[in-house]
Amino acid sequence: MLDKNGREYAKLCDCKSGMKLEADGDFTCIPKGAVLEIYTEDDGDLCVRCDVGCHALEGQLSDEDHDSLIGLYPVPEGGENAEVL
Repeated sequence: MLDKNGREYAKLCDCKSGMKLEADGDFTCIPKGAVLEIYTEDDGDLCVRCDVGCHALEGQLSDEDHDSLIGLYPVPEGGENAEVL
C-alpha cells in the first residue's frame, strides 16, 4: 500500500526482529524520520521503541489490506547502518 506521496509502507509479513523501519511525521510518540529497530516482546508481539516505551506494530495495520503498517517504511537501501533512535 502506498502513502499519499507514493511511498510504500512496510508490510507486517516482511517484518522481523532486528529489521529497521523509518517513521513518518504523524506519530505523537516517535519523531519524524526516526529510524527504529524492531524487537520482539515477551508475548511475541513485534514492537519498536517510542517515547512511552513500546509501540506495537499491529497497532499500525491498515484496515484496507491488513498488512501495511501505516506511517512506517522500510529503511531505504544503504540505510541499514542508520542510527537507531
